[in-house]
Amino acid sequence: MFAVEYKDPYNFKRRGQKTLPAGYFPELSEKGLMGPSALFRGRAMNIKNRLILSHILTFFIPIVMTFFVFLLCAGGLAVFAHSGNHIYAENVNQFQRITMVLHHVVFRNLRNHPDGNLSGMWLMGLLDPDYNCIMVSREGQAVYTYGNLSLAEGMTPEIKETMASLEQGSSGVRYASSQKQNYFMEKQVVKGRVYSLHYFNRIAPPASDEVFEHALHITELVCALSLLAFILLSSWFLSRFVLHHIIPPLKELQHASERIQEGDLGVRIGHGRQDEFRPVVDAFNLMAVKLQDSLNERERQEENRKELIASISHDIRTPLTAIKAYVEGLKDNVASTPEKRKQYLDVIDHKTEDLNRMVEQLFLLSKIDLGERAVPMKLLDLGQTLRTIASENDLHWQQAGAAVKMAVPETPVFIRGSTMLLERILQNLVSNSAKYRTLPEAEVHCHLAVEDGRAVLHVWDNGPGVPEQLLHRLTDPFFRTDKARSHTADGSGIGLTIVARSMAVMQGTLQIENVTPNGLSFTMTFPLAKEE
Repeated sequence: MFAVEYKDPYNFKRRGQKTLPAGYFPELSEKGLMGPSALFRGRAMNIKNRLILSHILTFFIPIVMTFFVFLLCAGGLAVFAHSGNHIYAENVNQFQRITMVLHHVVFRNLRNHPDGNLSGMWLMGLLDPDYNCIMVSREGQAVYTYGNLSLAEGMTPEIKETMASLEQGSSGVRYASSQKQNYFMEKQVVKGRVYSLHYFNRIAPPASDEVFEHALHITELVCALSLLAFILLSSWFLSRFVLHHIIPPLKELQHASERIQEGDLGVRIGHGRQDEFRPVVDAFNLMAVKLQDSLNERERQEENRKELIASISHDIRTPLTAIKAYVEGLKDNVASTPEKRKQYLDVIDHKTEDLNRMVEQLFLLSKIDLGERAVPMKLLDLGQTLRTIASENDLHWQQAGAAVKMAVPETPVFIRGSTMLLERILQNLVSNSAKYRTLPEAEVHCHLAVEDGRAVLHVWDNGPGVPEQLLHRLTDPFFRTDKARSHTADGSGIGLTIVARSMAVMQGTLQIENVTPNGLSFTMTFPLAKEE
């Protein structure tokens, strides 16, 4: 059995394949670049999600950087305090700034830790213990003390008067100052309990801030270098996070495109990720496959064209040579009698008919290759068309030595096709059966049925059949199974070629096989069409 599927340059079958079939690129599958395992690995984040995440990180990175700077500053202060360095107030303005910090640190800690566990009070260690005294009490009981307690014992009368004025209430703030000492007191009710903050400060003589400024410069330098390193690292990470999955596929596409431009149509791209590049890569690979198939088809057509021209030249030369010989015989009076001249003229007429038939077949073949532009398709009832063709050609077929038996259903079988092509198909098949018959009369059976949603036309005869190894060449132009039959009297040599290409134009298929015990069978399938 041999299935004929004519690959024409005009894409009559309109397959329109858009996706790659499984296993189309075995070389890529072997490398793990395609297939289930590659798809499993390709479930990583796609480019869109990476861009979204990078924008989210761009929003959060400044927040992280700010928190990082805060930690650096706090760490610098802690290192400054634990290194034996202290600060103190040299005037009233500096004293008031320190009281503002004390207010926030102490009472915020008390709200978070009403049990008196003042974890944030380590900041007080920055104050010089000789010039400062801090006392925190809860309902008269001391819960925290720091610094020089003698400052509290040496209060001036003004300070004592200020303290007495606040002791009577449950909340308030008092300031008191003298030439040598400053005093700050604040009372607040925190979760039902009265807390008091006392801060005594002895004004220190003016001194150099070199140590503090040095520590501040170091902290600023560390913060600046840390921020620079953080920015560079985050930029590098975000760039790599996004661009690493964009630049390599683009370079691969560029390299593959350059190779195709140089004529290497065998190039394929492997891409294992399920991201935005996957459809592009699949489309590129499919394009390369179709380009290669197109080039191979063009080369095959060129070879067929050369073979066709050679075959046409040979088959036309044979009758032309005979015509020329008989014409020269007439000119040289070789045919001296009327009977002889009539015989020569009959041969010339017969050879001229052969040439005319061959040209007609070649013209039809050219029209078929042009597709529906030259052979329009229309909706027709295949059964009724076959009956009409049989009734119009029955007498001619009987004279040629063939008896055609039709078996078609009464119900309409609609297809899109050409009556002219269908008639030429039947004429060529019946003509071949009559021409190569081994019995006095060739029996040709035509059976039409609808199978699996398609119209199926079986045509078979009781002839000698064809060797199995030659079945696939029956539709080649000018191919004959018997090399001895090289003269045109046995046919044009393109009858079955016309059958195969006519089926392709009508979007059908042709299958050729031998029949047991003898004979040849042609199975033609047509897609069904709906009645308009």
